[in-house]
Amino acid sequence: MAHGTLTADGNTGEYTTLFRDAINIHGSDDFGGGTLTIERYFGSTDTWVTLRESDGSAIDYTAAFDSVLELPEGAKIRGVLSGSTTPSLFYKFD
Repeated sequence: MAHGTLTADGNTGEYTTLFRDAINIHGSDDFGGGTLTIERYFGSTDTWVTLRESDGSAIDYTAAFDSVLELPEGAKIRGVLSGSTTPSLFYKFD
């Protein structure tokens, strides 16, 4: 499990999935007018890439959420908060 509070634009730090299964992600409190985007790391290209829904839209949030993501074992993800002003955004990945 990874959790914490973002108080400025930036990232949550990475979380590595332990099993090939669904993981829960949660965000609450004050987004400070910003957007939290979920990214996945691809080691073969050394790149963080925005995760997308099946319709191609980015997986991102501007208000409290609870979501489930299905990822392979060993996948690295993080949240990136941008466009915020004095946020206090609690997040949890498990």
